[in-house]
Amino acid sequence: LLAILEARIHRETTLEATEAKEQLLLIALKRLGETTPSFLAHQKPLDIHQAQVCVLNPHGSIDFQLNSSDKTLFEVASLSKTVASAFSIEYLSGKGITLETRVNEVLRHHLSPWVISNGDDVLVKHLMNHQALNMHYVNGVKLDDPMPSVEELLSGHAEHGYGPIALANPPGKVFKYSGAGFIVLEYLVKLVSKKSIPQLTRPFLESLGMHDFTFEQKDVDGFEYALAQADHALASKRLMFPAFAAGAMSTASSIGLFLKALGDAYHNPQSTGPISYRTARFMLHGQDKGCKEFMGSLIGLGVFIAEAGDSKWMLHQGANDGFRALFLYCFAGPDRGKGFVSLCTGDLRGVLFNAYVAQGVLKDLCVSGVDFTQFKSDFDPSHLHTHEIVNIGYRDLVMKAMQPTLPEEIVDKGPLSPLASYNLAVGARVITVSNQLFARAENLFSPFEPVFDPELFGLQGKIMDSWETVRHNPEFDELQIELKKSGVVRYLDLSTKYHTGNHAPLISLCGRLDGDWVEILAPTKMEGHSLLSIDLQDQVREYRYIRIRLFPDGGFTRLGLYTDLPESVRVLYKPLSTARPIRFTDLVPQTKKPMSLDYQAEAWEIEKNKARLRDGLVDLASAAFGGEVIRVTNQHYGPATHVISPYAPLNMFDGFETARNRNPLNVEEVEIKIAKSSKIDHVEIDFTYFVNNNPRELAVQIKAGESWIELVQKCSVKPFAGGRVKFPVPSHVSGEILKVQAYPCGGFNRVHIYGKLL
Repeated sequence: LLAILEARIHRETTLEATEAKEQLLLIALKRLGETTPSFLAHQKPLDIHQAQVCVLNPHGSIDFQLNSSDKTLFEVASLSKTVASAFSIEYLSGKGITLETRVNEVLRHHLSPWVISNGDDVLVKHLMNHQALNMHYVNGVKLDDPMPSVEELLSGHAEHGYGPIALANPPGKVFKYSGAGFIVLEYLVKLVSKKSIPQLTRPFLESLGMHDFTFEQKDVDGFEYALAQADHALASKRLMFPAFAAGAMSTASSIGLFLKALGDAYHNPQSTGPISYRTARFMLHGQDKGCKEFMGSLIGLGVFIAEAGDSKWMLHQGANDGFRALFLYCFAGPDRGKGFVSLCTGDLRGVLFNAYVAQGVLKDLCVSGVDFTQFKSDFDPSHLHTHEIVNIGYRDLVMKAMQPTLPEEIVDKGPLSPLASYNLAVGARVITVSNQLFARAENLFSPFEPVFDPELFGLQGKIMDSWETVRHNPEFDELQIELKKSGVVRYLDLSTKYHTGNHAPLISLCGRLDGDWVEILAPTKMEGHSLLSIDLQDQVREYRYIRIRLFPDGGFTRLGLYTDLPESVRVLYKPLSTARPIRFTDLVPQTKKPMSLDYQAEAWEIEKNKARLRDGLVDLASAAFGGEVIRVTNQHYGPATHVISPYAPLNMFDGFETARNRNPLNVEEVEIKIAKSSKIDHVEIDFTYFVNNNPRELAVQIKAGESWIELVQKCSVKPFAGGRVKFPVPSHVSGEILKVQAYPCGGFNRVHIYGKLL
């Protein structure tokens, strides 16, 4: 009764707070609609000649024009990439070309005279996530000149400043902003469709209500066009650009319609078009690989991803000669549905205007997770290259104020470590960290002994008193810290206490000396729930800055850096050549009660359930209809029996989860004996509470007689973390045993296979 009462009080308090916030938002929106908002006041000192701003909110949108009308089209520059990506994913998938398809294979199949040199590993997704090709920005062509075809640009066009498109980095390894990727994407779509881009994209745009958006590289009747405005220069005619890379023209409100549709599709597994759930999930799944330094955010497909509090935002900037554009839109979290699109004329002044719009709108919409005191009014671009001004300007003026929610703080701390007063790492400051989504990096140098509560879970999963990163980093995770004072690192403690199947396999340390990183400890093998104590012996250099790397990812509980130690302790530290991890003698605590709702059904109950639903689709894997887990390869963290429960999952523990496995070829399997069916309709995998540790890839097979039939080919499911993924099945398929394969490891809450009972 007490628990029910507390839940009701919490629910009512939360509802009251939500309603109060909604009322504040409505007041702010009413004020915005009735007055000239403060952000438009910046246009006068900045001498912005024309602008459009569309403010988006869960209740609708509000449009503002400056020396323009609702039929004035602006060059949206690189905002073109986001719309082009959504269209291309949908169109190409309809032709059987997936994000994992090799680009050169498609080009050769369609007899293209041009292929990416040395680029056979370039996948379709690499064209949209800036992880393969060259060419930062694309150049414009005067309206009076003939626009080179996209085919002409592939091998270079010196007259307009285009070099040949080429491989810039190993595909999928490094982020490097690439206009060339979207030139190739445009060529690919034209090659497959045999149609012009404006003609091909028109139905897609119209279905989204984007009547004022066009990829045409010429004026369209019925519209007026904003004039390009360089800083301190007279207005001039606009330029033409490659369509997908930077060539679209639009109003702010049309782009607002697109953002809302993309955000809505992200949450709707039933959405099939014009933007499907799968497309939205893949576009809005972010990676770093150098993007944070570039934009202060992650990169998706044709769009950037930022976090503020518990909210996720999609964003993109645009910079054509004399035009600047920016959108920010919250697609998940408490501020879902809020955002803006800002289009204006100008160069550097346009960047400042759009940044001020961003600051004003975020304040007026009362968004969470933004430290408004971090907003800056200016920045110095004198030391930057032209192409850096846009990204660094928005990053420093806006993005740095967006503060993502960290994993839960460790409140109930352990006893003070007996070596805390000797530890140079205690009190250190985090400078940068590549990932801390499971557990905060600051825990690594806590002065207290680590604690572990097996029943304590948070929004990110299991709460750990350590630094823990998400699964499936192909390279390494990195943390840079500043010590409270410089010191010689003679002795090291590396602890993975309480990490059993998820510890970092290798750890390295470097210190910064005269601006360069100097190796203190080469990548060294670690064991779970163990302590490695090392005497470095010949170390005499003092360091203030330390870099820690985990290869490739995982948990690291405590770091000890010592110049000296009591003699009674020093003898426990061994030279690197003989030092070995020593397992802690105390056991990792286990739960004292079930963390999930157990389901047991008698045979007569199962038959009764079947009789009730014999005519419709039922979950054939569910224990309620006789589903049974008959084989599992690894269930280190969560038993596979959970996945067939008919109850909705309660938490991350209420599911199947394996230990981490760093072998990219590894596969973990769950086999489920299902109720017999005459027809299987679809398979659905539920990752509701697996936000950081669902599998990288997944495949599904079914056994009919002695043969295994492939239902779902091996495919990426990382973008569906925290959600669900549905796979249609050919109607003629039936079988008795379902096999779900997770690559290389990971977990999920439920497996559903829907069909008709015999």
